[in-house]
Amino acid sequence: MFGHKPTFGVVSPRGHALAGNVAQADISVCGPLAAAPRIRDRPDVMAGPDEIDGRGWTLSLPRSKKKTLRDFKVAVVLSDPNCEVDQSVQAELQKLASFLGKQKAKVSDTARPAIDTAEQNDVYVACCARRPRAA
Repeated sequence: MFGHKPTFGVVSPRGHALAGNVAQADISVCGPLAAAPRIRDRPDVMAGPDEIDGRGWTLSLPRSKKKTLRDFKVAVVLSDPNCEVDQSVQAELQKLASFLGKQKAKVSDTARPAIDTAEQNDVYVACCARRPRAA
C-alpha cells in the first residue's frame, strides 16, 4: 500500500476520525492510497473544504511558476534508521530519482532538512499517547 501525504489543511479530514471524536488531530493528514506507487491523484478534485467547512474557508493554491522538470530541485530519502523503507519501495523511488535526473531535474540523495528523526518519532508517539480516545 502506498500513500500520498498532501500539505496539512489541503484535503478535508471529514470522515477520517474515529467515532466520537469531534476535532481532528493537529498532526493528521488525509490523502489517497493506492496498491502501487502510481498515484495519479487530482489535487483539484481532492483539495479544498468539504460542504460543511466550505462555508467558512476556501482554498486558493497558486499555479507553479516552474514549467519543466529541470526547474525543480528534488531531495530523495530512500530510508531512515528511524523509519525503515522496504527494499522494493526504495527501488521504485530510485527509479523515479533516476528518471527525474535524466529529465535534468536537480536530484540529490544527500540533501536533508535539519530534523532529528528519532526526536520527531518520540514527539509523535508522545502526542498520540496524550490524545483522548473515544468512549
